[in-house]
Amino acid sequence: MNSKKFYAELGKLLYAIADADHDVTKKEYIKLKDIVKNELVPMETSTDQFGTDSAFYTQFEFEVATEQQMTSEDALESFISYVKQHRHDFTDERKKVCLKVMEEIAAVYHHHSKAEDEIFSIVKKEFERK
Repeated sequence: MNSKKFYAELGKLLYAIADADHDVTKKEYIKLKDIVKNELVPMETSTDQFGTDSAFYTQFEFEVATEQQMTSEDALESFISYVKQHRHDFTDERKKVCLKVMEEIAAVYHHHSKAEDEIFSIVKKEFERK
């Protein structure tokens, strides 16, 4: 599995959750940085040619999506397309990580919006496909 690409797509997924209400807040961005630093980096061993931990690509891609004002739908579509193309790389553990960090971004505001619930549903259904 190309870890850099996985983490970039994870960044798009987390952006889709954060932007589900069409407004990425500072609290969501701070939470994303916390997730990357404290959860994703410690579990990842691969680095790029500059020695940067591949998990940081989650944050980089989230920032790019924000700067480009990507729609939540486009970000989610990109992630789902990636899952379909690399289904064999999505172990149960990797799926759990994706769902856990999605939940953490969604929980910034103590409840899920209807749009966030729809994203969770789409991702879970895709993960259940063989």
